[in-house]
Amino acid sequence: MPRGRAARPTPCSLPPPRGPPTQQGRNDFDARAAPGTAGQHATDIAGMPSSDLAQLIQELTDQMRSAAAELQFELAARLRDEISDLKKELRQMMEATK
Repeated sequence: MPRGRAARPTPCSLPPPRGPPTQQGRNDFDARAAPGTAGQHATDIAGMPSSDLAQLIQELTDQMRSAAAELQFELAARLRDEISDLKKELRQMMEATK
């Protein structure tokens, strides 16, 4: 056996993944991650006051950070995209009131 550092595994020597990375070894599936929920809030903002919209953005930001901390990156990305859309809508609302 050669002396020195151990050989690092190469991508070819690693076994293939056994399933989707988000579900592998996870038993705490969250209903928030259900497909089709992204954009749900975007349809509910018609007529919403800007203060309520800002509060919704903050709540979704908290959910996004929590999802990322729980390694639910797909959910975090969907929430990030939804937050971006809501922020654009909030900016448009603020411009319209000027």
